[in-house]
Amino acid sequence: MKKIFTLLAVAFIALSANAQVISWTADDVTAAADLADGTVFSNGDFKLTLKNENKKMAIDKNSQYFGTATDYQNFAARLKTGGKSDSKQHLLLTIPADGTLKAYIRSGSSSDARVVIMEQGGEQIYNAAAKDGDAVTATISGEDKSVFPVISVGVKAGEVKLTYTDGAMYVYAFEFVADAQGGNGGSDEPETYVAATDALAAEFAAVVNAAGVATNVVNGNSVVKFSTASVEGEGVGSADPADLAEGGQDITVGAVISADDHTFELISINSTKDIKWARANQGDIDYSYVTGTGTPAVSMVAEEIVTDGTPTGKYRVKVTPFDPAVGGEPASGLYYKFTVKQDGALKIGIWANKGNRTTFVVDGETKQVSDYLVEGYISGQNYTEADGVDAELVGKKKWLTNDEIRALGNTPYVIGAGNQPFWGNVIIDAKKDKTYWLFQGTAQIGFQGFTFAPGKAKEDLVTTAVEPIHNVVAPVWNENAPIYNLAGQRVGRDYKGIVIQNGRKFFQK
Repeated sequence: MKKIFTLLAVAFIALSANAQVISWTADDVTAAADLADGTVFSNGDFKLTLKNENKKMAIDKNSQYFGTATDYQNFAARLKTGGKSDSKQHLLLTIPADGTLKAYIRSGSSSDARVVIMEQGGEQIYNAAAKDGDAVTATISGEDKSVFPVISVGVKAGEVKLTYTDGAMYVYAFEFVADAQGGNGGSDEPETYVAATDALAAEFAAVVNAAGVATNVVNGNSVVKFSTASVEGEGVGSADPADLAEGGQDITVGAVISADDHTFELISINSTKDIKWARANQGDIDYSYVTGTGTPAVSMVAEEIVTDGTPTGKYRVKVTPFDPAVGGEPASGLYYKFTVKQDGALKIGIWANKGNRTTFVVDGETKQVSDYLVEGYISGQNYTEADGVDAELVGKKKWLTNDEIRALGNTPYVIGAGNQPFWGNVIIDAKKDKTYWLFQGTAQIGFQGFTFAPGKAKEDLVTTAVEPIHNVVAPVWNENAPIYNLAGQRVGRDYKGIVIQNGRKFFQK
């Protein structure tokens, strides 16, 4: 397993000071028969009730870490569910107030993805696959340890039902933090979601088959939901409607819009060509991201195919691309949607294969383009001797600030220089209860993940790059000194790209 590399800030997952936590110790160990149906574990008014009619649940000693490679929490015991859930066996959580629920759960299988579902008020609030293969590695007390991801979801006061229909799960703890001012319980700690490392994040992996084809397509779209305590996100991918053997596309047409233009209301897209979600990697600096399908459009209608001036009775979809002078919101194609629960700064990691294509962040309320800061790498923009860096850095990719990218003279909303790939961050000021869309005008954007910093401005989330290191000899070289990437995050020796160790910047192969 590899450590996560991300240009985004690392999230802190240590248990909050005002958290209510339900967990177990070695003193709580039981046999399956000893946990009666209806057994309740509680911390104040935060409660876990076992639906255990089959008497399969048990508690045993098992030490595991949860969190990220740099911030983690250890638990000494676990609740074993003893098999997949059904009407006689599942978990019920009593939530005392609106807030954030965290679940420290692993599947026990590195290959099989087992879906965890949470329901509240008759609606699913979480549905994603979990597998032990999603764990990262951290060096803890001199040893490499697996660190498993934490499930985090916003909840309301009431009951949450947790099921696991694919197989047994191991539960190490539940944590609840009540909202103080909306979002993540008043915490000012940043929240991070990572969409891809050496594999797709669980939310994306859960909706594709072995070939990466989406299995959750409804009316021409595949929707993937992901979240942190303060941000609810969606990735939407689409594809052209499937072609019919007799001609035209597999769509349902409604009333006439314009007889002259032969356009009609588009009622539904009945089937599509393959919509895919996949993990890709920039490669030489180990930058993983999610790729999707579809070119964004703000509207879709049905258009009758006319041949030699004669209407054919066959129809296809006609789309209207986004125009920043007009505004609008995406209705199809590949785009990402973010709704925030409190004021703060939102940094989104992206990949833009065609750097000369427009990249937009659109305010969901005004339907107009929002201003953003941008930082990252552009292919072909490398260090030179004039930068005063060590010789081994000359010719290597250079981390560019917002000012350096804007100075390249690009047209509005264009990030890259020429037709060159860009990978890095766009950063916006995000307001409470507002929604923002991210997409490219005529291309498919790659998505790495995001960091949300409550109460911060976009300028606060700018990556502070280390000043170029001039050709000097460090007085002492410590081989065991920690290694950092240009985002200031600790990385391992297997990380490829520009790193900093002992105060010296160099290219690690």
